[in-house]
This record gives sequence, structure tokens and C-alpha cells, in this order.
Amino acid sequence: MSCSPALHDVSVNIATHGLRNTNRFPWRIAIAIALGTFLIQGPWQGLQSILIPTRLAEIDAMSKASALATMSSCSTVISAIGSIVTGSISDHTHTRIGRRAPWMLIGSIGAMFMAFSIMFCTQIWQIILLTALTTPFTCMTGTAIMAMIPDSVTEQHRSNVTALYAVGVVVGQYGGQSLATLFLEHERYGYLVLSLLMLCAGPVTTVLVRPQSNLARGQRAGIAASGGQRPTITPMAFARMFAFPTRNVHDFYCALVGRIAYSIGVWVVGTYQLYILTDYIRLSEADLNRALRLMLLALMITSMTLSAASGPISTKLGMLKLPTIASAMLLVMASAIPLFSPTVTGMVVFAVISGSSQGIFNTTDQALNIAILPDKANAAKNLAIINLSNPIAIISSSVGGSMIIVHLGYQALFVASIIASLVSIALFLCVRRR
Repeated sequence: MSCSPALHDVSVNIATHGLRNTNRFPWRIAIAIALGTFLIQGPWQGLQSILIPTRLAEIDAMSKASALATMSSCSTVISAIGSIVTGSISDHTHTRIGRRAPWMLIGSIGAMFMAFSIMFCTQIWQIILLTALTTPFTCMTGTAIMAMIPDSVTEQHRSNVTALYAVGVVVGQYGGQSLATLFLEHERYGYLVLSLLMLCAGPVTTVLVRPQSNLARGQRAGIAASGGQRPTITPMAFARMFAFPTRNVHDFYCALVGRIAYSIGVWVVGTYQLYILTDYIRLSEADLNRALRLMLLALMITSMTLSAASGPISTKLGMLKLPTIASAMLLVMASAIPLFSPTVTGMVVFAVISGSSQGIFNTTDQALNIAILPDKANAAKNLAIINLSNPIAIISSSVGGSMIIVHLGYQALFVASIIASLVSIALFLCVRRR
């Protein structure tokens, strides 16, 4: 395996990446991307949201919320950095099985071993450490899988393949948590099964995609991009790769901060959903599994349905901003229900409305972000900046939510979600594009 830091221009990218120039829809690649995304994200989401919080509560019930906040914050920071670093490395990797497959395989193997080791932990610091060590491997696999969309799919099919990728994300996010609830009474089997599913992500995706060697193409592209010299990168060029845009950025930054606020509204409740059910709704252990499965099923179905439906509808109406604002309004409504009705029914209704909100937002907000990019030549970098909203929101929600629980109680989490959602509405209203 060898890595080249060459910065390829567009023409070199087309030659090097080997796009399939065909009118036929690339079903094999689309299925590989969706399935691989589910296999790496779903089990890890189930561990982080269900089994690991359960283990933290068993070790120290009094400090479980602060421990979960610390774990989530560490993992999120590592995820943000790891995605950028591993993505950049895979961009410039040349092997006999292409540039993405090695990192998918290494990542899934490492994630399996690290995640499986968590079940043997007896101290909170051990869980936090192993969770932090698992995260780079999940990022390595997930980033490589996602990067196959621009690598292997022509522009005419890219939006449809991206939609299937989004389905893999949604099914992974909620399906993984639903699967994890089946093992609440047999945690060790849960760690084993979920870890083995993570191991399958890299091999399954690689077998379906059938990557080709890029050794020769990489050598030719590197020489062409560097004017016949050994490819190098200067510190200044490296810094420019990560520079934030400064021109025509009004809509860009309004949408960025609005996305952060909306995501905080989602995660400030989602991070502590298990503890909300046990400590706020006060469910017994017998009722907890059923309530969790029902909530997660509602979230998954509504999110998938609205994600698929809102894209064509917003395109037909020629509107992106208004559906995004409407999704934030739905989140306000969702969070208000458990605030005044702390019951299982209230939480299920919350899940239905919140899932609808997230389904609409995930589709229309992403389309809005692409439409308002300040510099089309640096679209990938600017979209990566937009995606930093997720780790920022998760860290803010984890740390802020922990403080809210300690000083104000679980009920105040829903108030915080409402406030964050209202802030996002105000910011999206400031976006000039329709």
C-alpha cells in the first residue's frame, strides 16, 4: 500500500477514479453503499445509544449522565477529526484493490475488536477509552464507503444513489438501536452480535463493489498533477484545503448555524432517551424494552417515509427553505408533548412527529446547503464544513444536557429542544434563497 499526497484537478480525478460512464443504474454499487453504511453505523449506534449507556448505569448509576456526556464528547471530537484525516488519506491511496477498500477492511476489523472489548470493561474510564478507540475505525470505514458515491457513480445517477445511502443511514441509526434493545437482558450476546455485524461492513462492501487496482492510474495522475516531478504538498496548500469561505457567505453561515441549532434540538433529547424513559417517565425494566422498540420503530418509519417523499415534493414546488423551516416547527411540536405529558404515549407521539421532522430536514436541508454553497469549485470542502454541525451539536447536547439534568431535571431537556428549534427557525428565515 502506498499513499500519494498529490492534489488532482478535475480531469485527473475523472481518469483516476474510474467512474462508470453508463446509462444503466448502478444497482450493485448502490446496494453495497447502503448495506455497508447500515452494517458499520447501525451496530455502533446501537452500542452507543443502548448497550453502553446501560453498562454505564450498572457501574455507577449516580454519575451515568456525566459519564455518557464525556464519552459522547470524546467520540464526537475524534469522529470529526477522524473523518477528515482518514478521508484525505484514502483520497491519495493506491493499491491493487483501489483506494477505498483497504480502509474499509482495516476499519471494520479494528471496529469489531475494539467494540467487542467494551463488554469486558468494569470501570467507566475503560469504557470511555475503548469507545474513543473504536470511533476512528468506524470513521475509517464509513468515510471510505461514502466516498465511493463520487468515485464510482456518474452524475446522472448520483442523487438516487445518495438517497439509498440516506436510507442506509436512517435504517442504521434506528434499526441498530432497535436491534440492541433485543439484548438488554443478554448484553454479552449483544456486544458479540453487533461487533460481528461491524466486521462484515468492509468485506461485504468490497465484494459487492469489486474494486479495481488504481496503482498505475495513481502513478500517472501523480506525475501529471505535479508537472512531471515527485508529487508534494506545501504547508500553505494544506492550510488552504481547510480554509473557511469568506465571500458570498451570508446564506451559507445562516444555514450552518441554523443546522447546528436544529441538531441540538434533536440530540439534546436523543442522547438521553434511555434515561428519560427510566428516570423521567419512570418505566420499569419490563416496560422499557417495549417502549424503546416502539419509539425507535416510529422514528425509523416516519423518517424514512418523509425523507423519500419530501425530496420530490420540494423539487416540484421549487422550495427548499420553507420545508426546512416547517421541519423545525414540527420538532417544536414534538418536544412540547412529553413536556406536558410525561407518559409512554407522549414519548411515542414525540417519536412520530420528531421522526417526520428529521425526515423532511435531512432531505431539504441538504439540498438547501448544496444550493447556497459560496464556491462551487470547493463544494466538497464547504459541505464538510456544513457537516461539522453534527459533532458541534452532539458535544453541545451531551455536555449541556448533562448540566441541565443535574440542575433542572429531565423535563428541562424538552424546553432546551424547543428553544434550539426556535433559534434554527429564526436563522433559516434569514436565508435569502427561497
